[in-house]
Amino acid sequence: MSFPVVVPSVRQSVLPAWIGPTFAAVVVQAALMAVYLARFGGDPSALVCVRQDTVGKFPFEYVRTSLSEEGFDGQFYYAIARDPWHKQDERAIVLPGYRHQRILYPALGWLLSGGDGKKLLWALPAVNLMAFGALAGLGAVFATRFGRNPWWGFFLPLMVNAGTPALRDLTDPLATLALFGLLATFICRGSAIALMAWAAAAAFSREQNVLIIGMIGASLLLQRRWLAVGALALVLAAWGGWLWRLREMYGYWPFAGDNLAAPFAGMWYRLQHLRGDEAARAAPIHAVGLICILAQVGVCLIMPMWRAEKVVALTALAGAALAVCGGPAIYMSGHSYMRVFAMMPLGIWLWNVHSGRTWPALLLSPALLWPCYALFQVWRH
Repeated sequence: MSFPVVVPSVRQSVLPAWIGPTFAAVVVQAALMAVYLARFGGDPSALVCVRQDTVGKFPFEYVRTSLSEEGFDGQFYYAIARDPWHKQDERAIVLPGYRHQRILYPALGWLLSGGDGKKLLWALPAVNLMAFGALAGLGAVFATRFGRNPWWGFFLPLMVNAGTPALRDLTDPLATLALFGLLATFICRGSAIALMAWAAAAAFSREQNVLIIGMIGASLLLQRRWLAVGALALVLAAWGGWLWRLREMYGYWPFAGDNLAAPFAGMWYRLQHLRGDEAARAAPIHAVGLICILAQVGVCLIMPMWRAEKVVALTALAGAALAVCGGPAIYMSGHSYMRVFAMMPLGIWLWNVHSGRTWPALLLSPALLWPCYALFQVWRH
């Protein structure tokens, strides 16, 4: 009597398509941060970007490096992350109520560090690194959902310039991730719970994102998706409650009015100040930046004519409106205006992938210059 020979089947383990783009994005951003910190002997406190006269003083007693006389906004989020649940010291933070409303980033830093000043030096960059990688991973998943190559996800955080603000402990990578998650979930008709989670992350990471939450809520209302509408309404109510709490805490509504101005006033200011100050040395990068923004504004204006998804088109147009009406305070630094209008390149990327087109990505590709510019700038000094 013979027995059949059973040959065990060999299953090839295939990694999910998003693994490669995510891993590559994290490696690229980690390498960028490593090269940046190498200029300071590996000192992570350089990423806090405090002003010179506060180095070594509370709440920056563990900071040993300053990049400039005035510093950057990352110093404020570091200070908030030391104790994000109480009123902040106006001597350490400019417009503390305005900074405090963007609670998600410092709160995550606090959760990772317990508010310990030394641990926080690593916790805040870690949050931004994870946000950068998550943006690439979610972008890859979204791209494959619509039949595109998953490596479109790798380029997403680069094209929206999410890497450069991570070198200054800023909230942008996390805020952009939350907004992308919200938009992608809406486009893919995700659950009300998923929409609520992403909407909460978006609202509590940057106030401009609330505009997009409202747009999505209006669209869901027209679709009669009542559960999803209710979920977003709860998020907006919670956000409003947080604003009221800050109003009671600081005595003013937590907004900054000098970020907006008459149309093109900020761009005109930038053009007028390319000579006679330190910006003259950065004139080429400013020229490229302004040209990129104007080109993106042009694309945003034609997107509705090319039958872009309505909320995506409105997101891009909202970013374009902010770019056009951005005040001199935004256009002061080349590291500002190429990151604060993330809704515009994000909307273009979504349209690019969702519609099957490729050419719009060419208009976003110059954003790859900004991490290189950041490295050049810090190693030049």
